[in-house]
Amino acid sequence: MCKENKKNFLLLLLYGTPYILFLAFLATKYSIFQSIRTPPFEMPLLQEGCVLIFFALYYSLSFPLLKNIRHASKKVIDLVFLLFIISIIVSLFIKPLFSQDQYWNLLLSKGYVRFGLNPYVTIPNALSWDSWSKYILAWRNVPMAYGPISIFFFSIPALISNNISLNVFILKLISAIILIFCVLVSKKSFKYNSEKLFEMLFLIAFNPFILLNTVIDVHNDILIAFTLILSYLLFIRKKYTFSIIMLFVGFLVKYVTLFTLPILFLLIIKDGKLGVRDRIIQILKGLIFGVLVILLFYLPFLNTNPLNLLNGIKFSANLEDVGSSTIFSYLLHFMLGISNSHLKIVILTIGIIIGAYLSLKKDPVWAYIAPYLVVFFFGSTWLQSWYFLWIYPFLLLVLKKYQIGLLTCYLILTLVISVFQMSGIFLVLLTTIYLIIRIRNYQFIATNK
Repeated sequence: MCKENKKNFLLLLLYGTPYILFLAFLATKYSIFQSIRTPPFEMPLLQEGCVLIFFALYYSLSFPLLKNIRHASKKVIDLVFLLFIISIIVSLFIKPLFSQDQYWNLLLSKGYVRFGLNPYVTIPNALSWDSWSKYILAWRNVPMAYGPISIFFFSIPALISNNISLNVFILKLISAIILIFCVLVSKKSFKYNSEKLFEMLFLIAFNPFILLNTVIDVHNDILIAFTLILSYLLFIRKKYTFSIIMLFVGFLVKYVTLFTLPILFLLIIKDGKLGVRDRIIQILKGLIFGVLVILLFYLPFLNTNPLNLLNGIKFSANLEDVGSSTIFSYLLHFMLGISNSHLKIVILTIGIIIGAYLSLKKDPVWAYIAPYLVVFFFGSTWLQSWYFLWIYPFLLLVLKKYQIGLLTCYLILTLVISVFQMSGIFLVLLTTIYLIIRIRNYQFIATNK
């Protein structure tokens, strides 16, 4: 092993070992096989804040380290991936810490597979006699708000066991496998050279935001990330029909991937490497098969009025909270009085128009993510940090390293500090950084005149 590789190995081990040891400490103190407290949360607020601040500070240290690792060899890249796998394995044994969503989903899915109750018309209160019901403090009167694939995802553990801890563990294991597939598909989609591949793996391997929201708290948003990345990979490989179908599959998880559908159509139309007839045929095939997939997955739940399938969607679409809004959406909705539904429609339309413009400019990566970013910052009155999982692999490609660092620290801290407060803090921080840079540039110019 050459001297450079030895140095890189040592740096990675010095950086990665404390991270894994801290996760091991959490796995010991908050083991998945210990009794579950009524969430949220598993730890007192002060301790929760300390954990998240540690994670944010730790991740911010990764960027100076990246500058000191040059010419990463295949062995160094393999070491990063190995440390990533070890951190995932350790996290499997940490019970969910910051959310009750997985328990809500598990209860409704258990009601479906064990007792034949349609989750789109059944509310958790109807299952109050079940032992799992005590873990749900919110949304007790809300039926399933997600698509059928989400139901099947959360149903798998309930088919195996009635033990809540084992159910959560199995769910975490499935989520971990999907996360690894996301990384592998990202690698194929974005055609990284060895240096960029190392950087991408490094920023994912030691990323507490990703680990907290996928393997530890088991949000189904990792499925959205997977369908979007796979759709993009199929698009760049000219498999347009399957690319469209993957967006419909994402719709069956959480509905939001349909935002990308008109943008994908434009990207396909703008691709001159296939004839017009071939492109139209692939789009039509994608639409037909996509609709058939939706009908097939919803078929088991049509033992009720089809309009009842929308009850949960209506509820989640109308959620609003000052603390879960950015400053911009707060000003538009709470200050100017624009209704929640109108705000979402207008901002989503603007986001799709921006995505369409980027499609015409042949910038597919930004075209895929633009509508989500616009809605997150300007149109959402219920913004949760894990929503960024949907587009995080794309952001790793298009953002600069310091931008990734700031955004990731912001997302980690919003698990304990409200989105509204954090958006204000970061707005002030970014404005200050911008002014400092401008002043320094001005001083440099004045000195050299």
